[in-house]
Amino acid sequence: MSLRVDSRAVTVQIGAILLFGMLVVSMSAYQASVVPAENREAEFEHSWEVRADMLDLRGAILRAASDGGSRPVTVELGTRYPSRTLFVNPPPSGGTLRTEGNRTAILSNASADGETGDYWTGEPRSFPSTALTYAPSYTEYRDAPTTVYEHGTLYDRFDGGETVGSTGQTLVDGKRISLVSVDGSVSASSAEPTAVDPRGVSAPARTVTVGNRTENLTLAVRTGLSASAWEDALADQFVEAGGRVVAVRGGESGAVEIVLEPGEYDLRLARVGVGGHADAEPRYLTDVRGDDETVRGGSTELLVVEVRDRYNTPVSGETVNLSLVDDGVSARLEADGKVGEEIENAITDAEGRVEVTYRVDDFDGEPEPVRVRAATDRRPSTDPGGVVRRERSERRRLRPDRGRWRGRRGRPRRPR
Repeated sequence: MSLRVDSRAVTVQIGAILLFGMLVVSMSAYQASVVPAENREAEFEHSWEVRADMLDLRGAILRAASDGGSRPVTVELGTRYPSRTLFVNPPPSGGTLRTEGNRTAILSNASADGETGDYWTGEPRSFPSTALTYAPSYTEYRDAPTTVYEHGTLYDRFDGGETVGSTGQTLVDGKRISLVSVDGSVSASSAEPTAVDPRGVSAPARTVTVGNRTENLTLAVRTGLSASAWEDALADQFVEAGGRVVAVRGGESGAVEIVLEPGEYDLRLARVGVGGHADAEPRYLTDVRGDDETVRGGSTELLVVEVRDRYNTPVSGETVNLSLVDDGVSARLEADGKVGEEIENAITDAEGRVEVTYRVDDFDGEPEPVRVRAATDRRPSTDPGGVVRRERSERRRLRPDRGRWRGRRGRPRRPR
């Protein structure tokens, strides 16, 4: 009896094995090449979305500086990949939003007339600030830039040091100088959205007139941008283009100096807090009403002083002490039910002001000057930008007749 060999099913089995092997190879190739490419595309799109979020954050900071309000902004720190049934995705990629480095700005050779001249004397004045940066942690898009906000401008910083600007600059615009400091600490690292709440601290921004008739003004800013990058950003502000910028040059310790021609400038200052931030500190006092007025005997005059911080913003809740100096006649100060030659612990109101009534009795003789001294009770912290004057003496001229009180030019002076 003989046995017959049947091999008809071998071909089918081998074919199935070959098809399965080809399927495994194809899926492996898809997982190794197509999935990373699609994920890289998702990360690239997220980089543009988060740049838009940073633009919104920049706008919120500038608006908070302008009106003193609060502007919450959400930043999408991470991205999620497309859903896949048969293939494997890495975990969602994240990113880090944080404050970074010293971005102090220092303005030199800027003087002011009138009530702010005691503080703006031409000495360097410093305005501490920091940068806000977003750094992604992508799986595939490994050469993604870090997005940086500083001094009103937004730019991308790449690993090789190259920077690409996303917005224009706001520091100098013709005769206007705008400094918006960012204060506080932010540190968020996640794949989830995070909220940032820029809030005006020394705001809304106030404008004061400063200048120098003979010397250039210098604005030195610590920055992550090179001098050439700032030169490009300020191209339309140079003197040759009808602006006021004379030169842009590298300074010490990573600073860039912007040199402005002599003349008058509108200086706009504000401070915006993100995360925790320090309260405003008094830097100087200025008169609002009463300086160099003429007061007749037997009458009163209202003296108003204002406490301001380094950003020229009024500081409320500060203690002010006032006293008569070199007063040769019978006179006294009156405020909050207190009467005497000294008024202690007067508290500034919501506008940073203290109002005190100066009362003088009838007297005979020639007009004579009287000084009223005002000083803040709190000593400010050390400022590398110069010595801070904390006292203010108001001059008055007493008249024994019944003439009207008059300003410096001989016209009746109205309250401001």
